[in-house]
Amino acid sequence: MTLLGAILAGGAGTRIGGGKHRQQLGDKMLLDWALAWLKPQVKALAIVGNTPDLSDWRHQVLPDDRRLSGPASGLKSALQWASQDAEADLFVIPCDMPYLPDTLAGALHTPDVAVPSVEGSAIWAISRWPSDRVVPALTALARYPDDAAPSLRQVFEDVAAITVPFAADAAFLGINTRDELDKARQHL
Repeated sequence: MTLLGAILAGGAGTRIGGGKHRQQLGDKMLLDWALAWLKPQVKALAIVGNTPDLSDWRHQVLPDDRRLSGPASGLKSALQWASQDAEADLFVIPCDMPYLPDTLAGALHTPDVAVPSVEGSAIWAISRWPSDRVVPALTALARYPDDAAPSLRQVFEDVAAITVPFAADAAFLGINTRDELDKARQHL
């Protein structure tokens, strides 16, 4: 099975002081952590976001779909990109989770759209989309009016995504604030 990878890096990062993807963790920026984790697992990858500096990473950059707002706009762009390869699954991760487990992509390989969950809470920013579910997801997203801001939870409910449980640990630590960045540094 061919796997395409997309990294969501379109958030403004206002709670962390801006430029979340450029925040330093150890010797790498957050986006570098995501690229290093994802690149060996996929045939092709893209960074999704509207920040002009994303091209500095020398990977394909997909702009957020401006007809939606919030993370769903990045997800829609990733799905549109993946729809060009009818044989490939799509794996989506955020740029702000540097410690994802190596088993994640394999554990989410199911016939359904899958997201991880920890202690019963789904982590909507991470997902695996089987190739035959990409186009139906785009159809579901097309039903939202322009400038809508559906939550990722709404999108995943629309496509009847399943959750795959994982143990609670630092692997799913999301970094959205300076305090969370400091907490992540404790795991270096």
